[in-house]
Amino acid sequence: MKRTFVSGLFLLSFALSQGQDVPPTSIPLEKTKTSILSNDSSSLSYGKPATNFRLFLNYSAKNNFKLNLGNHAIDLPSGDKKSADLTFEHLPNSPALAHLTLSGDPVTQRIEIPNTLVSDGNVAFKHLPGKDFPMDKAFTLMARFQTTSANGTLAAISSANGKWERGGKTLFLRGGKLAYDVGWEGDLQGGPKINDGKEHIAVVTGTDKGEVTLYLDGKPLQKNKSLTTKDKKGHVFKIGSTAPDFAGDFKDGSIEQVLFWKRSLPDKDIRLMSEKKTNQLNTPDFHWKKPSNTPSGAKPDLLSNIPHPGFPTTISIAKTPGLTIHQAWLQPLEVSDHRDLVSKWDKDSFNRGQKIYQQLCITCHGTAEKEGSIPIALKFHEGKFKNGKDPYRMWQTINKGYGMMMPMPQFSTRQKYDVIHYIREEFLAKHNKGELTKIDEAYLSSLPRGISGIEEKESKKTPPPYDMMDF
Repeated sequence: MKRTFVSGLFLLSFALSQGQDVPPTSIPLEKTKTSILSNDSSSLSYGKPATNFRLFLNYSAKNNFKLNLGNHAIDLPSGDKKSADLTFEHLPNSPALAHLTLSGDPVTQRIEIPNTLVSDGNVAFKHLPGKDFPMDKAFTLMARFQTTSANGTLAAISSANGKWERGGKTLFLRGGKLAYDVGWEGDLQGGPKINDGKEHIAVVTGTDKGEVTLYLDGKPLQKNKSLTTKDKKGHVFKIGSTAPDFAGDFKDGSIEQVLFWKRSLPDKDIRLMSEKKTNQLNTPDFHWKKPSNTPSGAKPDLLSNIPHPGFPTTISIAKTPGLTIHQAWLQPLEVSDHRDLVSKWDKDSFNRGQKIYQQLCITCHGTAEKEGSIPIALKFHEGKFKNGKDPYRMWQTINKGYGMMMPMPQFSTRQKYDVIHYIREEFLAKHNKGELTKIDEAYLSSLPRGISGIEEKESKKTPPPYDMMDF
């Protein structure tokens, strides 16, 4: 039976029948963390294979030192009671990727680990979330390529699979010449024909004011002082394709390298690119290189006995004089970033949660004015939570179910947190303050991070209650 109980339509039958002993299906945030501290606080060695994780370090170091993820070393700075908050993900058809945030530095570093792309033969480049490649403000996009085809895309942000639409941006070849198009706003095109089989470097830059400049092999081709439009939510970043009905797929050649900066680089830096001196530039926010046809060494085994399978790495820090590691723990990554979702709760998320609650949850759980149809379902305005009452444990209850409440996989992480926000504000804050937990920076910092290479899909329409039942 798919759905046996209307209370499983949605949200939190946290408290089931009075006196019934139901094993919990949620765990406290602290239990999501696994300490990997060594007996020797001047080194770290975690021998078990791990992937798609968050690594948090708190340390004191007299000198800079290196954190090793497999064979790749990441430099960490010296200092007293410093913290390094890192996420590591390695999905099929994607290179290993780390994001590193250091205490005292608001900028999160994006570190693509070289020579780690493991392909299943289906794709060479996996779409990435467009929000990580903003092109409606200052940016620089570079592509190094060679082709004999007159038409085809170098890189773009556009719909994942749909038609070309407003908000899209693409750097491409049209009629053998370099072009840049902003959907329904205009384009730039110029220079000689470059479908000559020789290597070329194409660059487009944009400023916060919307001024766009197109470059070829270090020289400016065209400029437009106002060629921009707001990026569209849900668009993805692509290499080699734009949309089925626009710009065409790249073919008859090779895209060797793509770089992206969240700032507009000056002309002198563009010239350095044409001289292949990109190592003299500021570190790009994204750096992609074409993988070799055959990966070096044996293909690693996929770690599949975890919620989000990926290719594993090892974690180590060599014994370092003057280094004391105070904390070192791992936490699994989730599909979406829980901290980001909870920290951005606002009126819009409240309204979205209210809509879902009033369509589904109200049937069983009711309101402060009217009791729901299931007497044993938790009354949020006066009841006591039995499976955890902080937002993360509430999310687990929705995600995994509890007692007679079924799991709710049809709703995204954001939708679940929207309803949690509504319940907290509408029922707990107004009527049941003893069950309202505190959300502070320490709590937010403990929430799981998300996998950037996965964009979670949302249910567009809430099904009616009777569609959720199996009579």
